This record gives sequence, C-alpha cells and structure tokens, in this order.
Amino acid sequence: MSLLILNLNPGYDRWIIFSKEPELKKVQRGDKVVSYCAGKGLNMSRVLKSLGYEDYRCINIIGGHVGSIIRLKSTEEGLNPVFWGISDESRVNTALVYENRKEMIMINEPGPFMSRDEVESFKEFFNTTLKKEHEVVLSGSAPRGFEAEDIFQMLNSAKKSGAKIYVDIAGRWLEKAALTSPDLIKVNNDEFLNAFGIDGSDIPKVNAFRKEHSIKELIITFGKEGCIAYADKIFKAIPKKTYSDFAVGSGDSFFAGYLFESKRTTDIKTRLITATACAVANTLRYGAGFFNLDEYEQQKQNVEVTEV
Repeated sequence: MSLLILNLNPGYDRWIIFSKEPELKKVQRGDKVVSYCAGKGLNMSRVLKSLGYEDYRCINIIGGHVGSIIRLKSTEEGLNPVFWGISDESRVNTALVYENRKEMIMINEPGPFMSRDEVESFKEFFNTTLKKEHEVVLSGSAPRGFEAEDIFQMLNSAKKSGAKIYVDIAGRWLEKAALTSPDLIKVNNDEFLNAFGIDGSDIPKVNAFRKEHSIKELIITFGKEGCIAYADKIFKAIPKKTYSDFAVGSGDSFFAGYLFESKRTTDIKTRLITATACAVANTLRYGAGFFNLDEYEQQKQNVEVTEV
C-alpha cells in the first residue's frame, strides 16, 4: 500500500544564518541563507526519498506567487508532489539562526485562508484521489477556514474505504482526528497535553486513552528525551547523545523514519531505532529533513530502546 501524505499548509522556508553576533540589533545582516519548500508533509517526503522509499505522493494546497515557488522547488527535489490550488497566498516562514549563541527563532506565518467552497472542493478531490491501496498520512496544520470537522470527515471517509490512517497534527484537529481511531498517532508531549489534558509520561492514563479511542499505536515525543511508544507493549526510545539544538523538522523526520521502517518490519523496537536515528540526523544540518544515509546509519548506533 502506498502512502498518501496530506500536506495541507505548505510553506517556503528561509533560514538566515548569523555566524557571529550582529553589530546592530535593529538591522541585522545574515551571513548565509538556506531556503527550501516545507510543511510537515514535504519534510517527511524529503526523508522518505533519502531513505530510498518512493511509493508515496504528497498533496499540497498552494496559492499565489509563493505557491508557485513551492510547486517549482518540490518538483525539482523530486518529492512526488500533487497540487491543489486556492486563491489566497501560501506562507513564507523565516528562521533566524545565531550560531554563536546556539539559538534559533522560528517565525511562522499564519498561512492562507480557504473559502468554504474551496474546502468542500478539496474534500471532493481527496475522496476521488483516495484508493483502497492508500495509507493516509495527515501531517501538519491546515489553512484557516479548514475546520476540525472537515478533518474528521476526510479521515472517516478514508477509514471507511479501508485505508490505514497515520496522524501528526495538533490542537482541535488532533482532538477530532483521534475520534476516527487512527492506526497511529505521533505527537509531541506539549500537543498531547494541550489537546487531551494528559501528560505523555503518565503511562496508565495514556494507555487507557489509547484503548478507549481504539488507537493501535500512539507515540509521544519529548525532544532530546526521546519518546514513549504505546501499543500492545510499551517502549521508550532515547538518543544517547544529541548534537544540536536546531531541531526543526526532527519530529517529521522521526515520523517518516517510523513509517518507512513499518514497511519492512512489525518489530516496534526496530522502527523506533530507525525513527530516532532520522530525528537526530536531522539536527546535523540546517533545514528540515536534510541528511545523508551515512549520517543516518551512524545515528542508529546512538539509540537505546527499552521496554517499559
């Protein structure tokens, strides 16, 4: 079954790198710029491609001049993109990276607004595109105007068609997505706590939540502290060493690595090693989802997985 990745709110990301402390606070000139098409789904696509997995498509909602850039860049990268056009302008996100301080400020634009007609047309397009051999990956936020109920209807439709559902989203969209009993939810602890009022390290409560919602696998990430994976058994995976505080895209890299390994094995420990290695490798370079196979292979030795 191939992956159908929903990247509902893509953007064009620009990282401005300061190699030394800027002389002026109000006017700062960067030393170099890294730019690429982004959004959690495209970040995942980049990782899947690096791992040699090509059986996926990434659906992007785009609009305006920025949307044209996203179309061009994602096609040039070979990220298997599919596009749905809207009238409003896609977003540009800016990261300010201060190397000397090891600090980073990420500025995310709110993104475009979709009219009700555009939302309904996209839902029809999704249902037409959806096939039984697809596994649906919902990754990242949705444009304004795209309601949580729309997410619920799309996932419910996919579930009824026999598709597996994998989710990495936050807020009210996460709350609605959980009601469709997805096969996998990957979420960071802050997002899980905000949505459901449960700390991800409270093992009895989280596992009870998973069973109540009939979720096969629930993975909660804790940044440098690794993750806890809840399924028939419960595992904790942690990187023994981390190398950078620039972790934008590490959650997407983790999710992509986990789904990639899920195609090859049912062993959750092996999946977690691959996923965590991808997440750590992501921190070694600027940008989201950029690493080479040597870096990834090296990090597999840096992961410790234990049963809780």
